[in-house]
Amino acid sequence: MVAYALGDDLRSLLFFISGLAQHTRDLLIQPRASLAVSEPDNHEDDPQRLQRVTIAGDAMPIDRHLPEFFAAGEAYLARFPDALPRFELEDFVLFRFTPTTVRYVGGFARAATLRWDEIRSDQ
Repeated sequence: MVAYALGDDLRSLLFFISGLAQHTRDLLIQPRASLAVSEPDNHEDDPQRLQRVTIAGDAMPIDRHLPEFFAAGEAYLARFPDALPRFELEDFVLFRFTPTTVRYVGGFARAATLRWDEIRSDQ
């Protein structure tokens, strides 16, 4: 489970995660990743009927010494201002997640797979 914010480039997502976490170490070795986002489960119905998306792509670390880090960090902090103290911790890594595909499941027998460039709002 990771918090995510819209990237400063409006084409990617940002993850800011601890290097102590196994998923961070895994991403540093292999950048292929997916992010599952689901409608909240209110425990009143079958969870298989919840709407959800799985976004697949690559998550690349952003070097703390590059100007890109500061722009992306500001975008992340705009969404999660309470994360500011973690930016002082050297073990946290800021990743730019660039999606390639999105798998939408709208409930039982309602699904579609789309390319990210088909659904981006900047086109």
